[in-house]
Amino acid sequence: MIILGNKAQIPIISISAPSQNPFFIRTCRDDKSQIKPLVSIVQQFGWRQVIVIYEDTEFGNGFIPYLTDSLQQIETRVACRSVVSASSKRQKWDPRTDEPTFSGFSYDVFMAALDRLPFAVPHKLIPFMSSSRQNNGTYVELLNQIKLQDFDAVVGDTTITANRSTYVDFTLPYIESGILMVVKVKDAETENIWIFLKPLRWDLWLTIGLALVITGFVVWFFEHRSNEEFRGPPHRQLGTMCWFSFSTLVFVHGEKVESKWSRFFLVIWIFVVLIFTHSHTASLASMLTVQKLGPAVVDVNELKMNDYYVGYQKNSYVRDFLIGKLNFSEFRLRPYTSPEEYNDAMSKGSLNSGVDAIFDEIPNVKLLLAKYCSRCTVTGPTYKSAGYGFAFPIGSPLVSYISRAILNITRNHNKIQQMEHKYFAYDTNCQDSGSTFSSDSHCLSVYSFGGLFIITGISSVFACWYSWSNYSLRIGPELLTDLIKIIMETTYRYLQRLSP
Repeated sequence: MIILGNKAQIPIISISAPSQNPFFIRTCRDDKSQIKPLVSIVQQFGWRQVIVIYEDTEFGNGFIPYLTDSLQQIETRVACRSVVSASSKRQKWDPRTDEPTFSGFSYDVFMAALDRLPFAVPHKLIPFMSSSRQNNGTYVELLNQIKLQDFDAVVGDTTITANRSTYVDFTLPYIESGILMVVKVKDAETENIWIFLKPLRWDLWLTIGLALVITGFVVWFFEHRSNEEFRGPPHRQLGTMCWFSFSTLVFVHGEKVESKWSRFFLVIWIFVVLIFTHSHTASLASMLTVQKLGPAVVDVNELKMNDYYVGYQKNSYVRDFLIGKLNFSEFRLRPYTSPEEYNDAMSKGSLNSGVDAIFDEIPNVKLLLAKYCSRCTVTGPTYKSAGYGFAFPIGSPLVSYISRAILNITRNHNKIQQMEHKYFAYDTNCQDSGSTFSSDSHCLSVYSFGGLFIITGISSVFACWYSWSNYSLRIGPELLTDLIKIIMETTYRYLQRLSP
């Protein structure tokens, strides 16, 4: 409709997304106004979980945060996000002329190389696609078009391999390449309610416990003969000994010591305790406040041992590399075509029809990290390859000219860095809205200290129960029964008030 209105020069009024066409008039309000009816539908049907499918565009990415917040307000969880790539066909078409448009790192390098030639090279770029505008085959089939004389050259992310060089000539590589393994990142430290135990190893905890018992015994040995606070029935002496030793950990021991040998021993022990507590505090603070992300899978051997599925770029030579060099079973390989599909597959994992690792070439990995830098990381070695090159018929004189032009481009560090930064600047231009490296990632929650609260709660309940059981024997069973009834009735009324 926009194209028709432009040709006829008549205004087109629509509620669809905005367009730069001068004859297009949008009647809909801003994007956030569209959230309310969507949320109302979800609330009307009482859905508690939804799956959001959106396009990977400025509109789609900007719309999702507002939608997620609105759904959380009605207690609806976004169970999964499915991103549809705006350029999933890797080719864009001009809506006015219906002609293909080209862009990308390989295209920029090729055009820069043509500009550096001492003569003009008439050319026409043709996408390797079928009549339905779908990918027309693998990279090998694309290179075979040169051998069949259907194409004069191939310009793209074509990897230079020994087998391919038998039927085409490649230029010098214009970018380094190699195969990397990408896996999900995990944060195993802050999601553990017993993290307060991790600063010290189990053998150190046992040693400290044994030292506490010895400390209590030594102090009791020096004090029980002359100090009234350490005398009495055996169970009282045992309780005093344990209480005194453990209270030294927090410096709240109230019993007076009279023996000079006890004081001498305690000075040394408290100094040791001081070192332990400060070391534990420093280590725990580091674990809780410093983000520690690591790979969920360490190496290829772990993938094979656990029979994990792995992904690779569809129609690329990476599949043959995984089967022939790394000895993966073909059954365990799953092909994908975009960074969005990579991220979705790794989010699911092998148990949910996804994968636990992605193998792809360095430029494609950089594209993946540029969009999902906080969700995945590179691990393992780099499996080197010859790099990306442009392909020509064997014996073509253009190979040497294009190669010299590429060499001049790669020597110009500023020029090549600008090109790479435009497409591969994942270290400074992460687009991942779900990044865990935000200011909120260092905030501590109740869950971080859940183990301590559990220990405190169990201890307090046990102490109250033990004290109450002794008290109930003195006040009589009838009064105890009445108190239990009052507590139960009060609790029941309180729960009724809380219920909707």
